[in-house]
Amino acid sequence: MAIGGGAPSPRSLDGRATLLADDGTYLGLISSNKYDSDSVCYKYGEYGSKYASTSVRNKYGTYGSEYSSSSAYDKYTSSPPAIILGGVQVGYLTKNSVLSGAIDPDILFATYDCAG
Repeated sequence: MAIGGGAPSPRSLDGRATLLADDGTYLGLISSNKYDSDSVCYKYGEYGSKYASTSVRNKYGTYGSEYSSSSAYDKYTSSPPAIILGGVQVGYLTKNSVLSGAIDPDILFATYDCAG
């Protein structure tokens, strides 16, 4: 689903979409696979760890802090991580529900059973 038509479902993105920061940094594969090193659900990897600088799950990092405009968790940002599917931006991973195509990161991680 393209931007403007609402948010795609988290299940439809599983293993097929990636996250790209506004600054061009790759932030991992949107995947429920807890063992894929590229997955946002792999808690030991650079995209799913709560300590990695390239993880939206790092609450102190650029892409996971509630105070960073590049973060999925800043509820006021206009530049959260983009969701890319088939080379096309289809939405955002963000707490900012005003943005078209917004998917709340906590809902995505709960849907994939990799919250926390």
